[in-house]
Amino acid sequence: MKLVTDKEKILSLLREHIKKFGHRPEHHEWLFLYAAYPESELNYFDFGDDGGIFAERSGTRWFISEEPIAPSAQRIDLFLKVLKYIFTAPPAALAGQKVSVEDWTEEFKNKCSEALRSLPYRILRPNTAQYCPVIDLEKFDATLSGRAMKRMRYARNRFLKNHKIEIQDAREVSADQMLNLLEVWGKMRTAHDAVWAPDYVKFIQNGFPECAIKRAVWIDGMLRGLSVGWRIPHSTGYYIYMDIHDYSDEYLGEFVSLDHILEAKRMGSKHLDFGGSDRGLLNFKNKFHPEHTYKICDFSVVKI
Repeated sequence: MKLVTDKEKILSLLREHIKKFGHRPEHHEWLFLYAAYPESELNYFDFGDDGGIFAERSGTRWFISEEPIAPSAQRIDLFLKVLKYIFTAPPAALAGQKVSVEDWTEEFKNKCSEALRSLPYRILRPNTAQYCPVIDLEKFDATLSGRAMKRMRYARNRFLKNHKIEIQDAREVSADQMLNLLEVWGKMRTAHDAVWAPDYVKFIQNGFPECAIKRAVWIDGMLRGLSVGWRIPHSTGYYIYMDIHDYSDEYLGEFVSLDHILEAKRMGSKHLDFGGSDRGLLNFKNKFHPEHTYKICDFSVVKI
């Protein structure tokens, strides 16, 4: 294992290992860097041919976002090796006191908890949990027929019949316009989960690197929505990463999300991960009739 702290080297390793072992929706090389806390030190635990783990350090606090980028059989072992390093790192003043883990599936968290039973570490109870709906795009009817899709038909027709709609590649829209929309969305949204906007800002400012869909939704000449996402590594799935609008119409959220879902279906993806949601946001996403929903957790590990 090698600890890498140079940003460019970390980016190169992330790109290499995600290409080989990426499996989670947020296994995206730029997202790891863009979402990092500004004051933290970037670290990458490089296990060579076995993959790696991205982590941030702020004093004696360590943060690991997303599951290990490694083969399935190696993920828990790599995590245990990283914990051992963090809790015993020389000098002692830098040794970790707590490791906070973000956005791990409940299934993988439980496997790690079992592996830690015989070791001097303890997983604290999850402090947050979010729900991730998954839509079967092969079964999703693009014509929106049937009683279950009545609300979606209404949302689509509400805009297509009464307004001038233009869909544009978001890279052709000025960053200032998109940042203004982001600010409005952040102030108006009603979901209770926290918004971590810096990564959205950086994706906008850098032209959405490695994103498969980048759609700016104009209504009557005004930028009203922005939706961005990418293919999930080593799968036939797709991940909606950014899905924002200005709340100027009560059905605008359905219209923008529906446009994104249908574009992912046209692109050939077979399922769509709608991302993490609190209970309130989950109610909105359930309007699109997901096939199933799984849980992701934030939790911490301490030494005992």
